[in-house]
This record gives sequence, structure tokens and C-alpha cells, in this order.
Amino acid sequence: MAYNIHHPLTDKYLSARHLDVTIATASGYAVVAGAGSLIGVKTVIEGAITTDDEVLNVYKNAVDTGYDITIATASSAAGDEDSVDIPEGAVTVSENDVLTLVSANASGGTTAAAVTYIIRES
Repeated sequence: MAYNIHHPLTDKYLSARHLDVTIATASGYAVVAGAGSLIGVKTVIEGAITTDDEVLNVYKNAVDTGYDITIATASSAAGDEDSVDIPEGAVTVSENDVLTLVSANASGGTTAAAVTYIIRES
């Protein structure tokens, strides 16, 4: 089955792991390899969260970008995918910038997440 999704050759995918999205202020880190624009962040959790929805804030160099991902308790289970699209140019990145996904609250349960940052090179 072909997908009708445009993936420019200038889009780079940076993978990271967030060890426990359910602990308030817990973080997952990644270092940017080249200049561009952060255009999205995707997560896949490895288990369910149990108490409250979890909000993951996207940070660049320890500064909140204003973009976040919400993992809903009701639909959480291993393999649950959540994401945020970021307008091109809204969050520019340079080589050696640090991207961080920070848990905003303690949502209950214990689960890690795979994280993918999507960077469109400039």
C-alpha cells in the first residue's frame, strides 16, 4: 500500500528514548547534528499510563518551545503513538543544540517512550 505522504530528502529523523514519561520533570535528550527547523516530534509509549493524561513539553537548549504532546490516559497502551506538528521556521535548530522532551506532570504507571524529532535541514 502506497502512502500519499511527502517526505523531502531534507527531512532528518533524530531518535531518542525517554526512560519514564510518567515522572514529573523526567526528560529524554537528543543532540542535533545540523542546522534546520524542528517540524515535528513523535512518540510511541511502551506501556499504559494510569492516572492522568501526560503532557510532554518540547524544549530546545533548556527553553520551552511552547509545543507539547499529550498522551491521553484513556487510549494509552503499548504502541500508542502521539505527536505534535511544528510550523516550519517556528523552532530553528543549530548543530549541537539539545532537544528535550520533559514530562509536565506525574501521570501514574511506569512507561518509557521512543521519541523521534523531525528536522528539516536548511
